[in-house]
Amino acid sequence: MRKIKSVLITFSCLVLTALLSGVIFLFVNNIEGIIVLLSGLIFLFVLFIVTIIGLINGEIKLLKMNGRFNVSLAISYLVVTSTLLCVMCFLNYVIYDTYGDLSASGKMKLLQEKVVASEELQKVIGDYPVLEHGHITFRYHPDTEKPVYEIIHTMESMTELEKEVFGREITKTEKLEVIALRNSKEYIQLNPLSTETVGGSYDSRNKRAMVYQERESFDDDKSFMIGTFAHEYSHYLIDLFIMEEGLNDNDIPAWYKEGICELFHYEIVDTISIPGKIDTSLKYTDLHTSKKWNAASEKTDVYYLAKRAIGYIVEHQGDVKDLSTILLQQKKTGSFERSFDQITGLQLSTLNETIFSVEKDLQKAWIAWSQESDIETAEKLYKEITKKHPNESIAWHQYALILEEQMKWDEALNARRKVISINPEEAAGFLNLSYLLTIFDSKEALEMANKSLELTKQEPYGNVVFVQKWVDEISSYHELMSEERFVEAYQVILQSEQLSFQPTIIEELKKQVQVKSPS
Repeated sequence: MRKIKSVLITFSCLVLTALLSGVIFLFVNNIEGIIVLLSGLIFLFVLFIVTIIGLINGEIKLLKMNGRFNVSLAISYLVVTSTLLCVMCFLNYVIYDTYGDLSASGKMKLLQEKVVASEELQKVIGDYPVLEHGHITFRYHPDTEKPVYEIIHTMESMTELEKEVFGREITKTEKLEVIALRNSKEYIQLNPLSTETVGGSYDSRNKRAMVYQERESFDDDKSFMIGTFAHEYSHYLIDLFIMEEGLNDNDIPAWYKEGICELFHYEIVDTISIPGKIDTSLKYTDLHTSKKWNAASEKTDVYYLAKRAIGYIVEHQGDVKDLSTILLQQKKTGSFERSFDQITGLQLSTLNETIFSVEKDLQKAWIAWSQESDIETAEKLYKEITKKHPNESIAWHQYALILEEQMKWDEALNARRKVISINPEEAAGFLNLSYLLTIFDSKEALEMANKSLELTKQEPYGNVVFVQKWVDEISSYHELMSEERFVEAYQVILQSEQLSFQPTIIEELKKQVQVKSPS
């Protein structure tokens, strides 16, 4: 009876200790966790020595415990408690190293995501249709069938881009599972730590990508899920490349991997990347680890910065293959920074100064224009920016916008021509130039529209219908202008839905029609 009582007491102590360890795990950070671990282990080690001596003597005077059976229970309790304490502190360290400091609720959500996710996932996708396509298994909600087939349609383009970036088609040693959910609500149900700002995820351990179709709080276009897939699929490719080449994943900066993924995203889906808030005090070295990346993402648009950096490297080198060459060189140098310098001829500090200098200057000019309505100051700033950074197409684009708003047409035209000279493969630049040329030359406006259509057709998910409509409109406009049927020509172009988003151009065209046909 006494032995049963002793066992029950020991078990109760273990339960209480487990609860206490759980509380410690939830409410301490990494530093506090280490202190608790060391203090606890020292205390438990002292008790362990005392109990071993007690086991030999048959009693523990310090704990007033008699009998070898009771002493054995005490030893068992100490061993289990020590193991539990180590596990809790180790988990705390792993979470801190990956996600940074999390609150108690954040840690509980993370545990829920990791422990319950598998069960929840089966509940959500249990009845989903399954589609096998090469090395990819798609499990998709019936409502997402169309975008899933559109994703499959882009795979040929993805493979071509894969060959360009990595120099070859990577061997698919492991299959990829893609979960296509209906909306953000289902996604957050399976990923409690996420918000709608996160469009998808990739699980390296399970080789699983998760994307969804609709966000409640955002007005996304129909290519949202396809672009997200391209990003997450790139993580899968980088994952396989790292394993194939024997690279250390932790040695490759988070911003570099994410930047390559953003490159895939915006090459496959031709959409405009509008930056969020930018903290210009950051450095790319501050975005090396996942922990630093996650921490920085709370105060700045890290994905935009990663995309800008990769774009600058590609423009500077003129070859996307150098992105993987830098990683291969890292096997020889043992340092990403040294490899980056050797392959690109740039130092990370130079890259940082260039990108952040542009962003800081653009932000200042944009605030003067959009928030303070000080157009004169904004124009002056944009003029300085384009002199300081003559090869930054975004600076020339914004400069052209402010010139168009002021109807400084000749200067705006020069700025638009500069945009296409910097990015001759970007359809949007030729489209914007075509809009502006309706004021100057209908023939060249048509030529630029056709060039934009040609480039759009080369894009896997370009909006061909949208550009084709403009080509049809500008064709009619040019034909009528050539026949000097000015009134009809202006009637056609002034009714253009696309040009309605260019109010100053519309205003200038109305002035022209009054001059040519006063009646």
